[in-house]
Parts: sequence; structure tokens; C-alpha cells
Amino acid sequence: MRFLPENGRDRRRKIRHIRKGRKDLNTKELVYFKTVYEEKSINQAAKKLYITSQGLGRNIRALETEFQVKLFERTKKGVEPTPYANLLYKKTGALMQQLEELSAEFSKLKRGGGKLRIGLAYGILKILPMRVILEFIRENPQFQIEWKEYHNDEVKDMVLSSDLDYGLIVGECASRELIQRKVMSRKVMLLVYKDHPFYPLEQVELDMLKEEKILTMDEDFHIYHVFEEACRKRGFYPKIEDKTDNGAVLYRLCEEKQGVAPVMDFTTDIYKTEGVREIPLKEDLRWDVVSICRKEKQGSEPIEKFDKQIMKYFN
Repeated sequence: MRFLPENGRDRRRKIRHIRKGRKDLNTKELVYFKTVYEEKSINQAAKKLYITSQGLGRNIRALETEFQVKLFERTKKGVEPTPYANLLYKKTGALMQQLEELSAEFSKLKRGGGKLRIGLAYGILKILPMRVILEFIRENPQFQIEWKEYHNDEVKDMVLSSDLDYGLIVGECASRELIQRKVMSRKVMLLVYKDHPFYPLEQVELDMLKEEKILTMDEDFHIYHVFEEACRKRGFYPKIEDKTDNGAVLYRLCEEKQGVAPVMDFTTDIYKTEGVREIPLKEDLRWDVVSICRKEKQGSEPIEKFDKQIMKYFN
């Protein structure tokens, strides 16, 4: 049996039938059409879209074939939209705006949306009044805000794992995945009881502490590591008599003459313990408060607004 060739009419019908089964327009085609319409030039639109003029021309012709209408007439200056192009532009304008808004919402959702989970290292609230956080919550009812205190390393780990959106920690975090910014810095002092030989001094050097009984906050607190590292750099390990996770207990132990203690320069005003005083160290040891968030969450509205509030308070 011999098959007869299709005549031209049958072939055109078949092609048209195939085109009717074509997938719906995608957003890229709409963007291409919109750009050509607004630029009134294939070449200028192609430059703006960073594609070739030939590739853009093919996309426009595909649209014309899809709708079986002519969208643009060529002129000496470029192209002029036909009434069909005017109608398509009018109908797709609202759709394009909705798609752009949807894309922005998706990006916002990826960065954390309207939710803000804040982690504060223990000790931060000794210098950051609660009212700063509560005022921010009251002034921003559009955000769902949660906050909680954790150990310093816990805040770092939870921000890295995205269990927290924003953290205030003590000391920097060795991670390239985070954006970090120093919020403020305080000096580390030496807390000394009244009858101790250091008590009348104006300054103490670390080398003078080699044989001293040292009281300190435990390993969950950054000041422990700052002090221990500074001593090791001077060639000795501090003789730690006792460790605690409670600042008031540390002051009480010093008051009872159990040893001397590294403390932040603001803590005496908090605990108001008699019979002890803070003495400056010759070495410049620092207790730095640092804000952290993951790089991909930079630009999140709640993070940016809260960080601005924190910087405004401390500066």
C-alpha cells in the first residue's frame, strides 16, 4: 500500500492542531513581550534582557504564531505595537504585577517572612533593658516575634541551623555563613575583695595573677574563655578555685574572700556588693556584643528593623 502525500491544506491543519496543544505561555515570554512593547525596539529590548536580538525575535514570532495575530509592525526606528499587542499588554499588565509581587513574597518567605525568632546569650539582658525588646514588639504587631535566652554557643548553633533568625552573642563566631556586626564593647576588670593586697591598686597585670585563686563564670560564658586565653598567652594557666553560672554568686564568693574574679565593667552596678571593687587590667581584655544572622536572611524586614533598634540603643 502506498501512502499519498498530504496536501498543503491538510498539512497546515495538522500544524495548527499541534500548536493548539502547545503548553500555556510562560512568564519569560510575557517579560520578553512586555519589554519589546515598552522599548519599541527589538535591539534595545534584547540589550535590556541580556539576550540576542535573534533569540528575542524568535520568541515574539512564537507568540504571534500562538495567537495567530501580528503583534508588531517594523518601522525605521524599531517596531510599533498593533492593536493586538495593545490588548495583550493591557491584559498581561495586571498578571505581570501579580507575578512580581508573588516573587517578592516568596523571597520574603525564604528570608523568614514576618516571623522573627531572637536568641540572646546569657548576660546580654544585663546591659540591654527588657523595654527595648518589648517596645519593638508593641510597635511592630505585624511581626510574629519570639525571644529567649540561651548559652552563648547555643545561640550561634541555632542561628547557623536556622532555628533562630537573629542572635546577640558575646564574641565573634568563626563562620562564613553568618553576617556579624559588633554592637558594643566593654572592658574586662578584676573583682577584688577589701583586704586583698590588690585592693588599693589602680591597675593589675595578668602576670600578677599566676598564684592567685581565681573565681570565674563557667565555660558556658564567653568571659571564661577570654580570661583563660589571655592567661595562656602570658605563659600560664589560671588557678581556678571555683566556677559558677550565676553572677550574684560570683560576687558573693569574692566578698567572702574565696578569690578574685574577672568580671565585666558594668556588673558592680548590677550586684551592688559591698567590700569589693573592680580594678582595671593592664591588658585590654574585651567583652564584645555581636549581632548575627545567616547571610541569606540579610534584608529580611523584621531582622533589619530589630537590628536597627539594637544599634540605635547602644549607639
